[in-house]
Amino acid sequence: MNVTPPQIASVTIAELAPTLRIVLRVAEPAAGIAIGLALPARVGARAVAGERSALCLGPDEWLLEAPSSEAEAF
Repeated sequence: MNVTPPQIASVTIAELAPTLRIVLRVAEPAAGIAIGLALPARVGARAVAGERSALCLGPDEWLLEAPSSEAEAF
């Protein structure tokens, strides 16, 4: 039996810039307007605006990410 070895993908490791991460829990997704980002309603969906992003973790919970330099804006 001829078996071809699996292909190994190359991996690159790089240092990323510091990132601000905040978990937001609100009953009304319209709260995202205050941070300049429409919060997605579907669990698992991600919204991106510039360098900011929001990942819907649950019906009332989002993970917000932005450059650490924007901490004051949050």
